[in-house]
Amino acid sequence: MTQPPERYFGYTIYTSADTTDVVVARPAISETIYSEYLSITAVVTEVQPLILALRMCEEDFGALIALPVRQQDHLNALGPARVSAQVLHEMLAETARITNAFLASASAFLGQAPTTLPRLFRGDTSTLAEWNALRQSLHLESIGYRVLYEMRNYSQHYALPVTGLQVVGARAQSGAQMTFASVPSLSRERLLQSGYDWKKRKADLLAQPAEIPILPMAAEY
Repeated sequence: MTQPPERYFGYTIYTSADTTDVVVARPAISETIYSEYLSITAVVTEVQPLILALRMCEEDFGALIALPVRQQDHLNALGPARVSAQVLHEMLAETARITNAFLASASAFLGQAPTTLPRLFRGDTSTLAEWNALRQSLHLESIGYRVLYEMRNYSQHYALPVTGLQVVGARAQSGAQMTFASVPSLSRERLLQSGYDWKKRKADLLAQPAEIPILPMAAEY
């Protein structure tokens, strides 16, 4: 009968010479301890995908929130004479790309949670029920949640997730340097007239202003 291989716990130490040494702890561990070790550390493998999905969503949200300030700085650094249609087109494409990334990563996190939670809480259906109840309550309470949840499908299969980029230049006083501000937005009428079937979200869109700012909705979502 083949004997199981000997297994050892180990750890690393950092030396004064900025190198790493591996130390093997003895004696060898038993199969019982090894099985217990695998059961304890398995949670890392099971939780990690959901944690990464949440982190991706948070980082994409951070990039979306930071985008207007970065674009404004870019426009103001260029100056009025160099703010061309091409510059604005590139800004719109960048805004659409980052918005789309946020919508996709948020959707991925929301989709993975119901499949991950049952694996983590084996036999405990109450945790998944609590998650679903929370999600449903947020869906009912937040127009931003409902609209952007549907916008992911719209942007994936129909058109860009951003229909406009409002760029405004103003002078504080006569003769002063013009300063710019940009606001990514959704055109309510363009969305409603696109031919996309918004179903129950149509009422939500009708309740919004003609130009719907994306960032407050993203913060709700």
